[in-house]
Amino acid sequence: MTQYPDALVGAFERIGLDPADYPLYHDMLEQLSTMDEIDKIDHLTFITPHTHTERFLDHWQSKGFDLHGEWNTVRYPARHIALIRGGREGHPWEDMVGLSVSDEHRSPIERSLENVDLDDRAVTHTLQHVALHVNKDADMEAVRHKLARLEVPWMTEVLSYRDPNGAVLRQMFTRPTDQGFFVEFAQRKPSADGKPYGGFDPDIIDDLYEALDDALPGGQA
Repeated sequence: MTQYPDALVGAFERIGLDPADYPLYHDMLEQLSTMDEIDKIDHLTFITPHTHTERFLDHWQSKGFDLHGEWNTVRYPARHIALIRGGREGHPWEDMVGLSVSDEHRSPIERSLENVDLDDRAVTHTLQHVALHVNKDADMEAVRHKLARLEVPWMTEVLSYRDPNGAVLRQMFTRPTDQGFFVEFAQRKPSADGKPYGGFDPDIIDDLYEALDDALPGGQA
């Protein structure tokens, strides 16, 4: 079995998932292994029926994750919740699991849930995306073009947000599979005082969901 760097698979293993269960990501691992720009998994985000939200949170909190924050989107109404565990030099956490839930009929989240098998626990069976952290000194546009040359299909351009302290969040997303799974690349550039961007921006999340709405089967495209 091929051994891939901890930066690409460690978070999967620590929370009990197998990257091989997600072919889009697994097929990219050999290419990603050659890229020095990627230094860890930033987060793993799940979706689940909104009625299972508390069940999901209880599950991960029982495994040592603490609530980090919640962001609510407007154009594509949903709750986006992050839980974190551990610390890492130069990064606000070691592992993050996220949850996105919506009670909007035919939302991208609801349509993605139609394509996966759920059991009654709905705790780890609906991974929506894995986000890879791009180191702060890398050129995100260059990373995007490098991956495009390797035939990685993109759903978005590089999306960018700067917080009031000057920290910058940059994100870009691959096209999803028909089941709704995709890969994100996130860069968290620090502010002048050295503190990296530690959250998310609702406007970027809405931009993601606008693109996802078009890209999923039954969408606007």
